[in-house]
Amino acid sequence: VFRWWRSRLTPVPRLPEAWKKYLRTPDLLLTQEEADPTTAADYQFLYQCRTPIHLLDEQEQPIDGSAEDCILRWLQQRDRPCALLLGDLGDGKTFFTYVLARRLAEDFLRSPKAGWIPLRLSLRELGDRPQRFRDFLEQRLREFGGDVASWNEIKREYRFLIMLDGLDEMSLGMSDAAVLDNLTVLEDLMEQFRGCRLLVTSRKMAIYS
Repeated sequence: VFRWWRSRLTPVPRLPEAWKKYLRTPDLLLTQEEADPTTAADYQFLYQCRTPIHLLDEQEQPIDGSAEDCILRWLQQRDRPCALLLGDLGDGKTFFTYVLARRLAEDFLRSPKAGWIPLRLSLRELGDRPQRFRDFLEQRLREFGGDVASWNEIKREYRFLIMLDGLDEMSLGMSDAAVLDNLTVLEDLMEQFRGCRLLVTSRKMAIYS
C-alpha cells in the first residue's frame, strides 16, 4: 500500500517559494531585457508554434536528434562541464536557451533529483565593464525574488545548468583584443560557476574572427 501511494506522489523539491515560482512561471525564465510585455508575448507565441531545431558538430556534420536532445545527452557526460553553442545572427540561439530552460524546469519539477535547474544570464549586461561576479549573479536572482544565499543553499542539493547568452555581445567590436577580453571574462565566470554546467552561446565571428 505504501509503495503504491509513494508511486502516485509527485516529488516536491525543497526550495524557497521564490524558486518554486520561478520554475513554474515561464515568464520568470526571461532575462530583464526580455521581460517587457511585448517581448514576453512574442516568446510565448514562438514557443507555442516552435519546431525542433538541429545542430552541427565541430566538423559541420549533423548531430542526431534535436538540439534539446543533444544538450540533454551532454548533461549526462560528467567530463564535459562546458558547451559552446555557435550560430549566425538570427539563428535563434537566445530563443533556444528559453525553450531549453522551459523543458528543464518542467523536468526538474517532475523529478528534482534527476533534473537540472536552468538559469539564463545575458552576457550583454556585463558589457565591456565586467561587474563583480556576485553583483552579476545577484542582479539576475533579484529579477524573480531569489538571492545569493538561497542560490548557495540550493546548489548543495540540486544541479544547475547556467546559460550564458551572447558572448559576442559583451563588447561593441570584434577586434582580437576585444575577443581576448571577452574570453578572459568568460574564463573567470567558468571558475565562479564551478560545480555547475555551463552552456555559452555566441555568434561564430566572436570565436573565429
